[in-house]
Amino acid sequence: MSGYTPGRRYANPPIEEAIFQLELDAPVEWTVATPGLAYATLRGIYPTTPEAQQQMSASVGQDQTEMIGLTLQQGATRFIFKDATFNRFAILSDRFQVVGTRRPYHQWPELRGRLEQLVDLTKEIYGDQRGYRSVSIRYINRIVIPSGAVDTDEYFTVPVPTALGGKAPFRSFISQVESALPNETTARIAFASLEPQDGGTNNQFLLDLDFKRPCQTSNLDEILAIADELKNEENREFEARITDRTRSLFDGEN
Repeated sequence: MSGYTPGRRYANPPIEEAIFQLELDAPVEWTVATPGLAYATLRGIYPTTPEAQQQMSASVGQDQTEMIGLTLQQGATRFIFKDATFNRFAILSDRFQVVGTRRPYHQWPELRGRLEQLVDLTKEIYGDQRGYRSVSIRYINRIVIPSGAVDTDEYFTVPVPTALGGKAPFRSFISQVESALPNETTARIAFASLEPQDGGTNNQFLLDLDFKRPCQTSNLDEILAIADELKNEENREFEARITDRTRSLFDGEN
């Protein structure tokens, strides 16, 4: 894969979920028969019964009485197709083609290859020369640190500005920053504390890395090249936010 530079490999990477998404430049015709056609096409790879999920959007507005209220709007339905292990999945709607994987992560070439496979298999639904509006990848990491008091500066390069000039211990925090990168790329990065899973007492943190770039092409090779560049950005941002002490938790190897 030209353009992709493999990052550091970990025996136990903290990736909870990885997603590779293509947004179409215009919606395709989507009828009640389309999900069945999609399932018939994909069931060899994703054999479980697909799940329908209604997308919702929220907006804040002010009516004639000058009351401000939250309005929920119902969006398009998307369909989630999963493999027999429920680890790998694909998502289809009238605007999106998506592949993803949950823990355990199978590395970028596998995820990339499944997106390429999905585009090929769904040509009957989306068309052979369908254009795309954007490419995005998202990596959601759950970083678990042993129980006890934690100095986040020992594990992360991003400071957590608590009270008393940073001397007070934190109870919880959440930070999200959207940045503009070259080539019209948008990076949305969230860093937060998490409640321990299964009633544990360890310390857990979210590091959510989301990269998106607009594109105006139907050429899959060009789209995959953009995705490779976004994955390189994700690798750099992930490594830039953790310390060697954190890397040791993942049993890292060069």
